[in-house]
Amino acid sequence: MKYSLRNINVRYFFLQVLFWGAAVVNYAYMTQILQNKGFSSEQIGILNGVKLLVGVIFQIWIGAFSDRTRYTVPLKYIIALLSLGAGVLTVVLYLANNNFILMLFISIGFGLTFTTLQPLIDSLPMLYTSHGLAVNYAKGRMGGSLSWAMLCVAAGMYCDDMGLSTFPIWGIVVLVILFAASVFMPWDCIRLKNLTENIEKKEEMEISSRPKTSTVFELLKKYTVFSVFLIGSIVMFMGYNFGCTFLIDIYRNLGGGNTEYGIGEFVMAISEVPAAFIILKLRNKVPLRYMMVCCAFFMMLKNLIPTYATQVSIVIASQACEMLGLGLYYAGSMYFIEENLPQADIVKGASLVSVATVGIGEGIAACLCGEIRNRFGLYGLMKTGTLMNLLSIIIFLGMCTLYNKKYRN
Repeated sequence: MKYSLRNINVRYFFLQVLFWGAAVVNYAYMTQILQNKGFSSEQIGILNGVKLLVGVIFQIWIGAFSDRTRYTVPLKYIIALLSLGAGVLTVVLYLANNNFILMLFISIGFGLTFTTLQPLIDSLPMLYTSHGLAVNYAKGRMGGSLSWAMLCVAAGMYCDDMGLSTFPIWGIVVLVILFAASVFMPWDCIRLKNLTENIEKKEEMEISSRPKTSTVFELLKKYTVFSVFLIGSIVMFMGYNFGCTFLIDIYRNLGGGNTEYGIGEFVMAISEVPAAFIILKLRNKVPLRYMMVCCAFFMMLKNLIPTYATQVSIVIASQACEMLGLGLYYAGSMYFIEENLPQADIVKGASLVSVATVGIGEGIAACLCGEIRNRFGLYGLMKTGTLMNLLSIIIFLGMCTLYNKKYRN
C-alpha cells in the first residue's frame, strides 16, 4: 500500500506526541515519583544517572546496528520493541516499593529501552528523506513539545489531587499506544527503493559497493567539528541536568507544588514550538553553529534566573528560555548532523548526539547532583549548572572558529 507524504508526516507527528507523552512520566516527574517512594536525594541521583549512562553504550550499538540493517530489520520494529520493553518496566515501577536494588535494575532497563528511543525516533525523518520522502522533523518535534506541554499541566494537577502512586499507569497506557503506532509506520517506500536498486543495478549492489559506514572512532576522528559539537553538548546538558533534577524543590521553597511545576513545564514546552519555525525560517540564513552558541546562552539564563528568583511566577516565566535554548537545539541538532556527516552515518550520528547529551552529559550530572546538593545546598547546585552552561558557550564559540578555519576559501 502506497502512503502519501502527508500521511507519513501525520503518523510521525503522532509518534513524537506519544513519545513525549510517555516522557512526562519517565523524565518530567521521575524525581517526584522516586521521592514519593521514599528514596533520598543521593539515591535519586544515582538511579537517574545509571539509567542515562547505561544508554550510552547501548545507543552507540543500536545506532550502528540500525545503519547496517536498514533494509533487513526495519527501524520501526526496533522502536516498537523498545517501546514494549519500556512499558513492561513501567508496570514494575508502578508496583515497586522502596527497594533500591530493584529500582536500580528498573533504571538500567529504562536506560536500555526508553532512553534509547529518542535518537531512533529522531532519526526516522532522515531515513525517509534519504529515500525520497522529505518527512518534516521540525513539525514532528513541535508535536512532541505540544504533547509535553499539555500533559505536564494535567499531570501536575493529577499528582496534587490524586497523588503520585498511580501516576505510572499513565506511562503504561501511552507506551502501549506508541508500540502500536510504531508497528504501523509506513515502510514500503524504503523496502521498494532497495528492491528497485537490486533489480536495476545488480552488479552495483554488491556488499562491497554499498555506502560504507564509519566506526564511532572514525567519525570522531574525521569530523572534528562534529566531535567538538558533542563535547559542547555534553557540558551544556550537564548544566541542564543540574538545573532541572531538583527543580521541583525550587517551586516548593517558594510556596508552589506539582501544579506550578506542571505549569512551568507547559511554558517550557510551548516555548519550544516557535523553535521549529525559527529553524525552518533561518536554517539557510544563519549558520547552525551560531545557533548552537545561542542555545547554550539561553540555557545558562534558564538556570541563572530560578537561582535568584523570589517568586514562583518568575521561575515559571524563566522556562520560556527554552525557546532559544533546548528548543532550538533539538530542532537544529538533526540538521547539524545532516550538514556534517555522510548519509550512511546519520542514524549513528543521531545516536551519538543522544549519547553525548542524555547519556554522558545528563548521566554524569545526575550521579553528581545529589552529592553536590548535600555539600552546597539546592542553590549551590543551581549555580553549578549555570557555570557549566557558561563553559558550553565557550566550547561552542571555539567550534565556530574551528569551523571557519576548516572551510575557509
